[in-house]
Amino acid sequence: MVSHLLSLAANPEELKLLPGLPFRVPRVKEPESKPVYLRPTEASALLKAAANDSNEHVFAFCMIGLHTGMRLSAVLRIRLDELDFDRRVIWADRDKAGERQQPMTGELATFLRQYVEKLDGPWLFPSKRSEGGHATNMHIAFNRVVSAAKLSRVITPHKLRHTMATNAAGTSLRWASRWERASTS
Repeated sequence: MVSHLLSLAANPEELKLLPGLPFRVPRVKEPESKPVYLRPTEASALLKAAANDSNEHVFAFCMIGLHTGMRLSAVLRIRLDELDFDRRVIWADRDKAGERQQPMTGELATFLRQYVEKLDGPWLFPSKRSEGGHATNMHIAFNRVVSAAKLSRVITPHKLRHTMATNAAGTSLRWASRWERASTS
């Protein structure tokens, strides 16, 4: 959308402003780099380090990030009443992507059922220091876990989204090929 707006702004004929003025906004090419996501061994190392961390919530945060691909802020705002274990969904109504039902894997649902038993209050990530009553940041604990797992410093909470999407794409492709074989036989 931004690219389209810049193209319009750079084309006086389209906007019928200052006709004849030769003006273009050059597009900057993004540097080519590999998307960073965690390989299975790295994800396992991250979870192991998170399980041994002093922050009681960082393991749950990593599990949700790796299994759902939800954004950091959306994960930290999960309320206990937004977890539907029977349908295996998290009701996400305060997210950048809008209101939706976020599916949970069986492994995540099993983990969260046990995790919420020890919680008291409305939040999945409660915080007594926060005005809202829930954690608003996980970067310090996450960086500590990344370091303990001996992973690269470019691993951020957002990379959990890339990891989940990469894994989901691979899974979807396997399902698609299985479906295609079944439909042609």
